[in-house]
Amino acid sequence: SLANPKAIDACKKEIAKALSDLDVSGSDAAMSKFRAEFIKLRKTDEYKAAPEASFRALAAKMKMKLISNFDNEKKNGNKLNFSSQIGLSRTDSGNIATTLGIDHSDLFIRGLEWHFTPSVVELSKKRFTFDNFSLQNKEQFVNIDGTISSDPTDTISVAINRINLSFLDKLLKRGIDMHGIFSGQMYACDLYGTPSILMDMDGDSISVLGQDGGSMKIMSKWDQERKRMNILAFNRLDGLTPLNIVGYYQPKGKFVNLDINFRNFALRFIEPFTNSILQDISGTISGDIELLGPLGKLTMTSKNTRLNQFKFTPEYTKVPYTMDGPIGLSRSAITLSNIDVYDRFNNK
Repeated sequence: SLANPKAIDACKKEIAKALSDLDVSGSDAAMSKFRAEFIKLRKTDEYKAAPEASFRALAAKMKMKLISNFDNEKKNGNKLNFSSQIGLSRTDSGNIATTLGIDHSDLFIRGLEWHFTPSVVELSKKRFTFDNFSLQNKEQFVNIDGTISSDPTDTISVAINRINLSFLDKLLKRGIDMHGIFSGQMYACDLYGTPSILMDMDGDSISVLGQDGGSMKIMSKWDQERKRMNILAFNRLDGLTPLNIVGYYQPKGKFVNLDINFRNFALRFIEPFTNSILQDISGTISGDIELLGPLGKLTMTSKNTRLNQFKFTPEYTKVPYTMDGPIGLSRSAITLSNIDVYDRFNNK
């Protein structure tokens, strides 16, 4: 029994002997058990361990069994029951490698139950291998498989299957009433040399605040010559393409250049971002808008852009209005030229 002091000392000596080749100091603490009353993962979330919950590490011959549990003890809250084995070894180049073998484990996020399926993750200097790492909830899953290394032939893939946007809506806590199903894959190789990155995502049955958004396609590919991610995205609704986006994102300087084409695009979709100023939004927008600049300092310019029966209620006045006509956006101004504005009594 590990409760026996002699057994504990014997275990410590065995562990110290097993780890001596790795030059690990302080091996007398290799067998440990510690209890956490409170674990802070974010500034706004405080997780309290259940009375019987603890983190346990049992080491023997460079292998450890790690069991961790927490529960924030809230209705539809967050919980974790995680079990794994950790192994330490040396690579051919002499670097220490860590192998994490994940057992069947459970994760509750906002009350939704997800499962870690058995998988293996290996980490060492400039080499990261994921052997079927997967987190799933029924038919929803995120899967990572492959290797990132200095070998240009190694490839990593990330697959998502039928991720429901309503789950993201719960995480955001903004009451967007967002729905839709997204699936897709991303592939990457030679990230330490000449990177090749490709992403392809499909969304279906998308809606925001009850407004039907149809389907959506998002594609992206790394442009090594220009050191940027080229982006193409569009949605389809009733045989039309209300939204089409072409451009790129450049990691250096966090620079964005996007050309956005609207064809009777529902303005209802912008309400989650404007509800502190404008509410009860409806109507559509048509035309072209360019987003340009570093993130946080983006400028918008428009061309042949028009608001079609744009209805809104300012939060400050609580009085509904309707706007119909052309609108111009530039780096310094918003121009309303010959645009019609109506109040709730249809006075112009």
